Amino acid sequence: MERRFVFADDLRSEALSGPRIASLMALAAGALWFFASAAFAGGEHYRRLAVELAITQGDSRLLASAELSPSKRQWIEARISSAVNQLPLLGRRYLESLRAQDNHQGNQAGNQSGNQLINDFAALKTLAATPAALHEKTATLARTFPIKFAYALADTLDAQATAATADLFNQHCRACHATPADEQSVIIGAFSDFAAATPPTEWLARLLGGLHGDVYTRFENPFTDSEIAMLFAYTRMGAIDHVEAPPP
Repeated sequence: MERRFVFADDLRSEALSGPRIASLMALAAGALWFFASAAFAGGEHYRRLAVELAITQGDSRLLASAELSPSKRQWIEARISSAVNQLPLLGRRYLESLRAQDNHQGNQAGNQSGNQLINDFAALKTLAATPAALHEKTATLARTFPIKFAYALADTLDAQATAATADLFNQHCRACHATPADEQSVIIGAFSDFAAATPPTEWLARLLGGLHGDVYTRFENPFTDSEIAMLFAYTRMGAIDHVEAPPP
């Protein structure tokens, strides 16, 4: 299988098979050197920026469209407040990585373009209290910075791939995500239902973002892109059996 980057807006629906999963895992192991070097070349700065934009767009969507309890609304509002303060920093770090990579392109026109970008991110703070306006602005910026992802994504898995991904989910995810979502969570309703109802690009961003706290202090996402592709399908296909929350 040829490894290629696709943009999140170009997601295609196809089944991931067991042999293809094995191929993905082998490619991921062989490509670790590539991702390590990409992080130093600005790739990681770009991804953090693109993911944070998509998550903020999704959070503003929830605030504008969903019926939320007061505590859940307050939780999501706090996440948005953190994000709009972090996005200008993420934008600066991404631009700095570009300038370090291509010093010969650091002309005045490029600087003006970069300054405009930072201003656009800074303006998000003024929209934080207006979810619909924030959603529109972050959607525009997200089109400028689409998530680059190494694998095409599927909405289904075959039996062999489902079993392999179930092991992955049970080991790393089930402890928190197989119980009904509490109020200190962006998830509305059952985890698998929320995953299936979330727009694909947004759900990919939430998986890539991992545990979502402050951008530079959150737990690092432990999964490779191939594992994310597997979990993307597994969490959206209703394979997770929900269990009752433990008694208080």
